[in-house]
Amino acid sequence: MLAQPVDPRAKFVDSLRLGEATTRDVQLLAGDALPAPEKDVSELVIPVTDIDLNSQGGERMRKSQGEVVWIAGRQRELVNRDALPARFVVVELKHAPGS
Repeated sequence: MLAQPVDPRAKFVDSLRLGEATTRDVQLLAGDALPAPEKDVSELVIPVTDIDLNSQGGERMRKSQGEVVWIAGRQRELVNRDALPARFVVVELKHAPGS
């Protein structure tokens, strides 16, 4: 279960390393961005609220709460297009060597 944010009007990214995976509890306010991962990883994005995100390349991701999406090798930041905060969990999985 996710904790309530200390300030629901603030951007945050809390991370937890779990062996070969890293989880991130993210809240983006309108116009805020989540930077691209530093490494070549795949990500499972799980919306906690409805989300409307855009990448710098113009790709749009609109998902309802609980509607998961798999992203392989994201190289661009994600920007919250909505006026409301976007809250979601990202599970980052490292690629195996040679994959």
